[in-house]
Amino acid sequence: MKFVSRSSDSALFLTSTAAVLSMRQGWTIASARMEFVDANGAAIIRGDETQSARTNYFIGDDPSGWRANVPAYARVEYRELYPGVNLVFYGRDRQLEYDLVVAPGAEPSRIAFRFRGTEGLKIDESGGLSQRVGDREIIMHAPTAYQEIDGRRRLVAARFVIRKKNVVAFRFGSYDKERALSETRT
Repeated sequence: MKFVSRSSDSALFLTSTAAVLSMRQGWTIASARMEFVDANGAAIIRGDETQSARTNYFIGDDPSGWRANVPAYARVEYRELYPGVNLVFYGRDRQLEYDLVVAPGAEPSRIAFRFRGTEGLKIDESGGLSQRVGDREIIMHAPTAYQEIDGRRRLVAARFVIRKKNVVAFRFGSYDKERALSETRT
């Protein structure tokens, strides 16, 4: 585990190969994994925008495993998760979001996520991704992609594509491959 984000009833664990969501459901915990398919397992993962809060982890009887004064970050970035592709997780309005930033010349068709621990994966009528984790429905809103051109955002068509039973990729419309492409999700 590289980073963790906690709320009153859930936790998100960011590892080198996946984002793992654990949610309290009554007396049980339901977990789902979003694995980065064929990604760079050695991607640089770093916290960004250090916050004033600090956390202490005094777990177990062995002080060598304790962690004190652990910094908090507003964002966590995976650099070069795929060649020329960065993935950034952050919170907005008490919701988890992520952005994919595709460098000029990089190939976004390589980006794919495999979901484990979920059921009923489907693309809903609004283009969002819907699936159940335990007794909760998790929705990832339809992708929004854009390019910055002459100081303005130019929208680029984007949608989810289910490749296999539990593997999701992105399909983008035409765009200027000599400029960065950004995709944002909630």
